[in-house]
Amino acid sequence: MSEKDKINPSHYKFGDMESMDFVDNVLKYGKFKAHQAHYVANIIKYLVRAPRKNGLEDLQKARWYLDRLIEKWDGSGQDEISSVRMAKRDLEVLKSATNVVDFWNACTEFYSDEELAWAWVHPELVEQK
Repeated sequence: MSEKDKINPSHYKFGDMESMDFVDNVLKYGKFKAHQAHYVANIIKYLVRAPRKNGLEDLQKARWYLDRLIEKWDGSGQDEISSVRMAKRDLEVLKSATNVVDFWNACTEFYSDEELAWAWVHPELVEQK
């Protein structure tokens, strides 16, 4: 298996479409709140790979994330996070990344999933440390 296959295996590809391209569009146009984005991304990830990788286990993981999303669905329109401060290099990664996974994997400092999702959804509001 080549290095690229390890990073982007075939169970995430559907013809010419990458599942992460779909996820990016869902997050960009789906009007999810930033604190919901990582749950939505993981639900989609586990659903699309289930028949090609871990079957029922992946469906159970998708359900776990869906249950968490339902628990955190507040309906108020407010994100739990109102700002994120990132290192300069990570801000540059945010501005140049073409998809959320590349952004999350390229960050040099630790940020919570919620902070990364918020930054991806609201890049214009992220401040430099």
